[in-house]
Amino acid sequence: MVGLTRLELVTPALSTQCSNQLSYRPLTEAEYMKDYLSRQAKNVYFLIFFVNTFITE
Repeated sequence: MVGLTRLELVTPALSTQCSNQLSYRPLTEAEYMKDYLSRQAKNVYFLIFFVNTFITE
């Protein structure tokens, strides 16, 4: 479409020009636990920071 190529990519007419494969694989148990623990640590850090701001005021 005229004028829209600056705002969004033009979709190819043929689906063969698009990739139909997802670059995703399930996490291993070790990867899952590492991600889970990392998220939990961030939550704990935020909670400590949040509570500490009220105590110091």
